[in-house]
Amino acid sequence: MLDRGARDSPGEIDSDSALLQPEDLSQWLADRGEPFGNSREALVAVERRLDEALDDEELGHMLGGEVALLLGQVLVANVDGARWVVWPNGHPVVGVGRTDLDVTEIADAYIYRQGEPPSAVVDRYCSAGR
Repeated sequence: MLDRGARDSPGEIDSDSALLQPEDLSQWLADRGEPFGNSREALVAVERRLDEALDDEELGHMLGGEVALLLGQVLVANVDGARWVVWPNGHPVVGVGRTDLDVTEIADAYIYRQGEPPSAVVDRYCSAGR
């Protein structure tokens, strides 16, 4: 998470863009009868099945990016004013107020370094009324 204050002219991205859809992860969840789509429940399903997802031949190598996209989509759908933003270097983040959430870093920290679960990030921002 970074407080960017006055941003350096970042661009916004439409959350419906195909580039922002975690399609492989959604399909993986659906194939296992889990909630899928851009919902908190899908994040919880990923958290519950993390070891299995990491071990999956087709999904494991891209899991960080897919979880990052899902987290971003859930935030945009559920937190007032949240939106996808592109930093000047081309990196997509989710802007919430004056804070840019680097959803890629959040996802990677959770998956590979036992960081905060993505569902907890959603809960924090939803309960903050942002």
